[in-house]
Amino acid sequence: VRFDNCTMNDVTFVQDPRDSLEWALQLTSCKVPTAIKILPLGRVCLSDVEFAQPVGLPAVAIDLTDCKFRGDALLGRAGAANFLSLSIMDTDFKGRMICQCGRAFITRYHNVHMDPVELRAVAFKEGSLHDCHFREKSTFIGVKFEGRVTDAVFGKGSVFQDCHFDSGLSGVVAADCVFRNCAMDSAREGCPLAHCNFSGSSFTNCTFLPDYHHTRAACKYTAMEGSNFSFVKFSDCKMQRSAQLFADSDLASFWNLHGAAIEDSPEIGDAG
Repeated sequence: VRFDNCTMNDVTFVQDPRDSLEWALQLTSCKVPTAIKILPLGRVCLSDVEFAQPVGLPAVAIDLTDCKFRGDALLGRAGAANFLSLSIMDTDFKGRMICQCGRAFITRYHNVHMDPVELRAVAFKEGSLHDCHFREKSTFIGVKFEGRVTDAVFGKGSVFQDCHFDSGLSGVVAADCVFRNCAMDSAREGCPLAHCNFSGSSFTNCTFLPDYHHTRAACKYTAMEGSNFSFVKFSDCKMQRSAQLFADSDLASFWNLHGAAIEDSPEIGDAG
């Protein structure tokens, strides 16, 4: 079902019980100023579409390009057994983006602007996430970042819990954020954490370079991989899964640790 250059008022899609749930909906250059009811379907493709009211898109595959959501966006079919493949580009969420399915796989996430977001059990696929701004405090629980996270900005107070940054982070700003039980990067070539700003954040039970092995350079981090950890609080953090983080004597040479502290210990930043 396709609509181009339309203004859609008070639209409800009525489905015959004998109809397939795998139908597709495509909207291009449309405005939806009022509520719209979309029944379960297979795929949604939206380009240059503006929703003024909250909307549900109960599909298994969603492609959003140059869209605006003024209210909440409920994505995917509800239910723990359902999954969603999601691609988002050049899209603005003024309300919440809620993945209501059991598992979501994000294949593209470029230039997305969003107010508070809460993502649970979501996997960002390789190459899917860069140049994104999360303007407000957001929550990420059980999120797996399979590709490298680059040039993203996370709002102050954002929480990352049980997250895995499989290919590391580069050029990321996550100041005054909270990280719990996270694997922060990887020792695979080109996958470490580098050029990030974590000033004022806290890290609890987090692991750095969890798959470190002898093929990496003698120093676990290099001058080319420096990041800002000033005024950060560390608690029970480890390097290579087992070694305590600050057992690495070279760490202070490559990270800015000014004012940083291990919880319940003196400041470490100026002590080398």
